[in-house]
Amino acid sequence: RRLARRMRGCAPPPWLLLLALLVRAGASLLGVGSRAIQSPWRLSPPRASLSGERRTTISLDIDLGPSGEPKGVNRINFTPLLPDSEIFVLELGLPLGMLIRVVDDGGGSIAGTWFQNTRVVVEDALPGFSACKRVKKGDLVRAVSAYRPVMVAPEGFSAWRQLTSYTPVGEMQLRRLIFKTEGASYEDVRDAIKSHNEGNRIATLVIERARTNNFPDSQNANTAGGAGAKNQ
Repeated sequence: RRLARRMRGCAPPPWLLLLALLVRAGASLLGVGSRAIQSPWRLSPPRASLSGERRTTISLDIDLGPSGEPKGVNRINFTPLLPDSEIFVLELGLPLGMLIRVVDDGGGSIAGTWFQNTRVVVEDALPGFSACKRVKKGDLVRAVSAYRPVMVAPEGFSAWRQLTSYTPVGEMQLRRLIFKTEGASYEDVRDAIKSHNEGNRIATLVIERARTNNFPDSQNANTAGGAGAKNQ
């Protein structure tokens, strides 16, 4: 009783109130995070693994060739999305004959700017096309090359001279680029592959493939725009 009277007569210390606010805020943030990973195609924990496992970054050297921007070999880093997988590069000639599905992994906002998380999942590859027997159902397309017009400076270009003259230097040329597919729509991937008709007709794809083939039924996957698998 004496202890109870003392407790009623004493205000809680400031650090205890601060701790309660932090715990409440943390629970709210966890609730937002759980809603962002509702996709049934999520085969692994979020980037910060629930098991505490550190996600290894994999570096790939991708040769964009003499028409690349930038030219030659470029090193690009990827963090695996699957718990046990391999990531590799494929060079496929058009047409690919590849069926893909864009899976919505939710999104969020950073400093007032909205970002969307998506994954491009291979559903199948049609017989007689270049992707047949090269990609498998459940593969993730992590990056794809594309041809885009880019302002290219001439040889011997001086950035300082351009800065002091206030005159743009260079001309628009068709260049081969590569972009990651995180956040890409179906149209983004389709247009990137289609753009190779204006180039060498060879598309570069970065594929992530699970070492075990335990994929859920594709009919349960969320698809961007409510459409089914589409051919590329």
